[in-house]
Amino acid sequence: MLRLSRQAVARPWRGVRSYSSSLVEAFDNPSNPQPVAPTRSGGLFTFPQLTSPESFTPISDRTIAYSSALVDRIVNAPSNGVAEMRKVVKNLDRLSDGLCRVIDLAELVRNVHPDGRWVEAADSTYDRLCEYMNELNTHVGLYKALRETVHNPAMDLDYSAKQVALMFLRDFEKSGIHLSDASRRRFVELSSESLMLGRKFLMNQGQDSDVRRVTLSQSDLIGIPGEFLRHMAPADSKGNRTLDAHGWEAQVLLRFAPSPDARLKIHVATNAASDEEVDTLEKLLESRAETAKLINYPTYSHVALSDKMVDDPSQVMVFLESLVNVNKPFAGQDVDKLAASAKQALGVSSIPPIRASDREFFMQMRASNSGTSSSLEPIAPYLSLGNVMSGLSAVLEQLYGIKFVPREVEAGEVWDPSVRRLDVYDTNCNAIVGTIYADLFARYPKQGTAAHYTVQCSRRVDDDDYVPGEEDRRDAGAVIQNQNGRFQLPIVVLACTFDKPSANQPTLLNWQEVETIFHEMGHAIHSMIGRTEYQNCSGTRCATDFVEMPSILMEHILANPQIQTVVGKHWKTGKSLSPELVSAHLAQLNSLPALETHGQLLMALIDQAYHSQQAPLSSNLGWSTDMWFDVQSQHGVIPPIKDTAWQVQFGHLFGYGATYYSYLFDRALASKIYKDVLSPDPLSREAGQRLRDGVLKWGGGRDPWEMLGDLLGGKDAEMIAKGGVDRMRAVGNWGAGDIGVSVK
Repeated sequence: MLRLSRQAVARPWRGVRSYSSSLVEAFDNPSNPQPVAPTRSGGLFTFPQLTSPESFTPISDRTIAYSSALVDRIVNAPSNGVAEMRKVVKNLDRLSDGLCRVIDLAELVRNVHPDGRWVEAADSTYDRLCEYMNELNTHVGLYKALRETVHNPAMDLDYSAKQVALMFLRDFEKSGIHLSDASRRRFVELSSESLMLGRKFLMNQGQDSDVRRVTLSQSDLIGIPGEFLRHMAPADSKGNRTLDAHGWEAQVLLRFAPSPDARLKIHVATNAASDEEVDTLEKLLESRAETAKLINYPTYSHVALSDKMVDDPSQVMVFLESLVNVNKPFAGQDVDKLAASAKQALGVSSIPPIRASDREFFMQMRASNSGTSSSLEPIAPYLSLGNVMSGLSAVLEQLYGIKFVPREVEAGEVWDPSVRRLDVYDTNCNAIVGTIYADLFARYPKQGTAAHYTVQCSRRVDDDDYVPGEEDRRDAGAVIQNQNGRFQLPIVVLACTFDKPSANQPTLLNWQEVETIFHEMGHAIHSMIGRTEYQNCSGTRCATDFVEMPSILMEHILANPQIQTVVGKHWKTGKSLSPELVSAHLAQLNSLPALETHGQLLMALIDQAYHSQQAPLSSNLGWSTDMWFDVQSQHGVIPPIKDTAWQVQFGHLFGYGATYYSYLFDRALASKIYKDVLSPDPLSREAGQRLRDGVLKWGGGRDPWEMLGDLLGGKDAEMIAKGGVDRMRAVGNWGAGDIGVSVK
């Protein structure tokens, strides 16, 4: 119910030297800037109360005290008249905001802070406040007060207030709060069971090496160089060698072994599963289906989609099947390209149909015979981190009227000296509208994946009345042009693990890393531009099957040659990056995009199939394996191999359950928006303002279908407004575009 969120205080604008050159210096200069003398008693993020690991304990104490005061006020609202009931949604949002500002901060600290004492303190705070939040999620008094508010005709809630109220109400009911005592006990049992099974499912992946061992005969290894064989396990008396199918030797052989039988054996072993692994997954799906039935949903997919842009599993399937029909011919052409490359490389007139076990072999053969990699000029020297950040800022200023202004940090403000602070300056209102902390360099023990953390969301604060335990925030925030009120300003952190610059050379990026920066900054800018009454619908806190659209749109923008010349500048010569060079590199990186997209489609389809069944599910062990084979047989372009159980390695089935379609859905939306709105001129200020005013500033405070219809206009607007099957089929027919094939 009380979802995680984030927020910040406004800071006065300070003049800086030319922001473009200072951005390059901030990220390409190997020396770290020294913190300036603090202007006030400051701590992490300049929060005066967060100066040491020990600060977390009093912060947690104050947060719980303030939250308890808000809980009492909300619970008693129905007995205190209509005026107080009108504040129930606002106060629930404040309750969520107060908790999440600390929980999200703790989540960031425990993931990026290099000091173990800070990590331990953040862990403790995170666990303590999440436990308290879980208690509130089953607080009957809060639920009853909210339900009375929603159903009271005198309330007359606007769209954003109603969406926030319904979000809280749905989350309460997904927690089984409306059930009888006996049913609620069963709900708690099932919830614990699902969590336990999900963790076991994730932990099982790749652990049972016995079922994933493969024995290869001497004939299987014909054509393999003797030097490679000497690195493998010794042969037995018959010349057979037994390998771990997930080990590096087997995976190399899957790509290079001339023997189709060897590749088949390795593929089958790689995708084998123990009975325990299959049983764990199937019990998880059974538990989820029973939970859905208990809280009066037809299937778990209905539960997961209840607050999404696409809120019906049948509609998701219309989209996916439509997208399959669009993409399948192109994926088939990619398979034909593999066959043609193989024929040329092998010098034969024909080859047998490509099986699933042959795919890696033929893809490697195609890559090896492209003959262009060695002759291409390197692209990385054009992509120094400083030049990319400077170019990105220039693009955002032209498109949306916002730019990055690097600012020296105060003492204690950041957790590592390599972290750079960027104030986001809006040329429309001549003010800072938020802050991004760029923690972009690798260090131990920071995780190796890119992440976007929202430490503080935007939220209107000037109409907050005082609650004991809360700092008075009515004077916080900044006046935003054309809007009445004052708003918390957002703080986000972008974390990556790029190589640090050296004394002789700045950090040079590959193209995928540049795409990552553009993608994650799409999320950050959504948070920066969003200005809503409630933090629960601010910026990226919108429907989760709409949240990736702005970030994928940034990938489309980067793919435009006009943008590539802005972003890419040689770090030594200043020469602009040639779009032809980018195109040549991308042809190597993603030579079969439709085939990759089809793989994502198959995963989205099996995710829906698993979660769209009504309880009870099949009692026959292995039904999930049969279903996976059927989905591949019906929709795939490469024939699957029977009795392989790759689904036990599909970890996203736990975290994404019934929502794996979302990234493909947002790719379709972003592709359409880019084509219709931005492709004529990706730097058009008029088009950028349409996107900003029509979509980005609303976050989740406006119906996403309505925003999409207004943005596209014409027949598309009429079709979108009509809804139903035609709308979903149309989105599938838009296609998923040709950028970004992996889920981010």
